Amino acid sequence: MRLRSPKRSNTRHVQPHARVPIATVLIARSFFAAAEQEIDAAIQALATRAAAGESGTAVAVYWLKGLLCLLLRGDIDEAIAMCERELALEACGHLYAKECCASALYVIGVCHLLRGDKAAALSLFDQSLARVPGHAMVFVGRIIAGAPMPAGLRSDVPMSVDVAAARAAGLRAIGNTAAGAVGVGEALSATPPRNAGWLIPIDRRSPRERGVGRRAAATAPAGRIGAFPNARDCAHSRQTPAGTFVAP
Repeated sequence: MRLRSPKRSNTRHVQPHARVPIATVLIARSFFAAAEQEIDAAIQALATRAAAGESGTAVAVYWLKGLLCLLLRGDIDEAIAMCERELALEACGHLYAKECCASALYVIGVCHLLRGDKAAALSLFDQSLARVPGHAMVFVGRIIAGAPMPAGLRSDVPMSVDVAAARAAGLRAIGNTAAGAVGVGEALSATPPRNAGWLIPIDRRSPRERGVGRRAAATAPAGRIGAFPNARDCAHSRQTPAGTFVAP
């Protein structure tokens, strides 16, 4: 999917549950304000339906709202409150309850990391893994909180592009961005051309167009990936047939 502007389509009459994938794509492309508009519209529509006595739950609405509270405003309290609303829906048994609650616990864990409480963060990350054992970004959170690199993210273990990107985020957190970039590049090279790695930002401009020389091209800031809220621009990139991907 190619998205260069958050205003390409009219989502006025979109159903609440359909706004979640729209918001997800917008978040992946760093259109955070537009994503929040989608999620707020979904929450408002759900409230209107509830007031009218209608039932229905939009999966992932509240944890995405919590994530956006961090990305846009750094509002930790609101982010936690929204994620707790997601957790309260776990007993409803909707189809993706475990996945949504795992992500909600991940976001709350990040909130505790931002507050400097690594012990609380690790506890929440463990609760998230109990629901979704393969949640790659939770592994990243654990690394940042001081836990060792898990076996599934070791360089000698074959991994998908998404897992390689998560590993790169963890390596960046401990000061080894270059190794992360190499790992993502290898995963991309070994993956057939489909939708794998669509979350990774691609800069199709040449080094000259980006305003850097040849020697600086490999280390020039070209964008960022939101492994954690308020993540700084990366310092490494790697050339691929599609363009230059930005290491976390």
